[in-house]
Amino acid sequence: MTGTRIIKKIACVVLSILLFISISNAHSYSYAANSSENYELNTEALTDDGFTNNSTKANEAYALLIQSFLDSEENVYTEAYGEYTVSGIYGAGFPEYYCGAYINTDGNLVVKIKSNIEDAAKIEAKQDILNIVNGYKPIFRSSDISYRDLVLTMSELTELRQETTDPEIEYVCSYSLDEYNGQVHIGIYNESEIVRRKVLDYLTYPEIVTIEVVEKPQPCIASGAYGKPIGETYSLNNNYFSIGYRASYNNSGSTVYGFVTCGHGFLGSSSTNAYYAPDVYGINNNTPIVGSLIGTIDSSRYVCTFGANIDAAFIQLSSGSTVSNQIVTRYGGTYSISTSSPADPAMGSTVYSYGASSDDQYGYLQSGYVVSSSNTFYCSSFSVLDTLLTTCTIIPGDSGGPMVYSTSGGTYRVGGINTGYYTVGLVQYGYHTKGSNITTQFGLSSY
Repeated sequence: MTGTRIIKKIACVVLSILLFISISNAHSYSYAANSSENYELNTEALTDDGFTNNSTKANEAYALLIQSFLDSEENVYTEAYGEYTVSGIYGAGFPEYYCGAYINTDGNLVVKIKSNIEDAAKIEAKQDILNIVNGYKPIFRSSDISYRDLVLTMSELTELRQETTDPEIEYVCSYSLDEYNGQVHIGIYNESEIVRRKVLDYLTYPEIVTIEVVEKPQPCIASGAYGKPIGETYSLNNNYFSIGYRASYNNSGSTVYGFVTCGHGFLGSSSTNAYYAPDVYGINNNTPIVGSLIGTIDSSRYVCTFGANIDAAFIQLSSGSTVSNQIVTRYGGTYSISTSSPADPAMGSTVYSYGASSDDQYGYLQSGYVVSSSNTFYCSSFSVLDTLLTTCTIIPGDSGGPMVYSTSGGTYRVGGINTGYYTVGLVQYGYHTKGSNITTQFGLSSY
């Protein structure tokens, strides 16, 4: 299935909300679900095949590539390429010859080089890439559309959507960057030739976009007595969440320990980026556990609003509380999380998501692949720029849970956290706030 067919039917964003912290003993929390029953080990989500082995190496090379662009002296705001960033990289931070990268069906990294440049420049561009990826040999393909032009289009759409006073522009509810086809796919929820024309007239490169009518995004908050797995947690506005990954930061020489989860579970006012209440508690069978304060939102590390590139909260652990660095599914699978900082998986990568509700329902990690390396969506409550779009199954209650991918060391690296989902027919797609963006904005370290 091509990127166009996958992405272009951007439909209803149904936001899930839950943070799962399983209780292994008093004030000690991990990903472990209730293990009082005997389950057969289900390995459907994870397979050791050629694609997995190849894509693991490909993603390591891709991470080096993205980091080099992030560190580039050219990675600064310029009016010519707009304000939109992909994993913290402005349009000008991507080389002029670069047209994107993705993992193909064999698990190999494909890097696209601009076709209309001199042969000598193409040779130099390929050598630059080879020097960056440290011995990895990617496949090179040509393209007429530069990555800078794709990012500029995403930037213009963001500017149009957020700064206009035209109510018809609010019909634009999502847009996704498609590196495979060199396109940007726009979703609008009202069939109107006027809206289409307004959008196309605003863009510098209207020829590289597709526009599809979709359903209007709607938030869907899991609350009240929704919780099922033992060890879920809740905030005082009665929402339930899933743990993302543990993290820390330095505060005047002292290390503050905690974990990352979604921000929208605490949402008080998106217009002022205010949360409802700061405390997080454990529950058992939908009943709050007496004295189960797990942690508290760090007031300087909470974001859930319009126009931000993260939907996240850092929860500072209370005294005596700990968080495991392993995912343990209900069917007995154990997956160790890498202590490396979160990094983006490439388009086409196989990824796995975890959440309290999906684990309770299915019992194992939910597998999928990355459909878009940079996607933006809008709902009535908030919006998130530059998310990862995947085919992972996410259900209400999984928000804040981790999205990971395999590494050559046998561990799983965090790519992001679950933010929301939408369905197209029988197919579901998940939105994930990028861990790299959270790390940058909150100043966090993994441990």
